[in-house]
Amino acid sequence: MIVAPEPTFNHLIGAVRRDHEGEQVEEIWSEVYKWYDSKKEWKMKTSRILKGLQYSNAVEKVDSETIRDLYGRPLSFSVSRMNSIPSVLLPTL
Repeated sequence: MIVAPEPTFNHLIGAVRRDHEGEQVEEIWSEVYKWYDSKKEWKMKTSRILKGLQYSNAVEKVDSETIRDLYGRPLSFSVSRMNSIPSVLLPTL
């Protein structure tokens, strides 16, 4: 698994994810992470691993006033326009 920088980094991403999910991960991956994090050319990539674990793709509801601002008054909808908006974002009007 530890052969060259690029493929090893890809394996590191998987190890960090598994560790984050509570799985048992070999101790060496902690040292591998520290090595990459200590290298200037890899530092930004290692920080992205941790940011990626914290990212949530949660959808937030859009309030009625915002919908009215976007689509005008009176509200008029077309099928094609409605299909472009996820249903969880549409308020009950």
